Amino acid sequence: MFSISISEWDDNTLNKSIEITDMETINKVMNVFADLKLKRSKSDHPDLRESYWVTIQPDNGPTLSVTFADDKIMRVGNSFSTHKKYGWTYEAVGGFDLSTIQTVLK
Repeated sequence: MFSISISEWDDNTLNKSIEITDMETINKVMNVFADLKLKRSKSDHPDLRESYWVTIQPDNGPTLSVTFADDKIMRVGNSFSTHKKYGWTYEAVGGFDLSTIQTVLK
């Protein structure tokens, strides 16, 4: 079953967490990523004390995790491999909006 988990962390303390399984909300969250453009960040170790974690678990294939330090900086990971494009820190360019993810969590 396809699912998305969203968690809010503050200084290594979990504040809130939800698991989404209904397709309407999953599509809403996935649309946040639809036009996302990334460039590799100069820092591979962003300050993640206050962050949002989004874990995307498809029906088959790797689990993808994205940790947002803020509206611009995110760390992307993959459960299956350490392929060169996974496990890096990226900067969002071109109008990324974290508020949809924050709203879904509330």
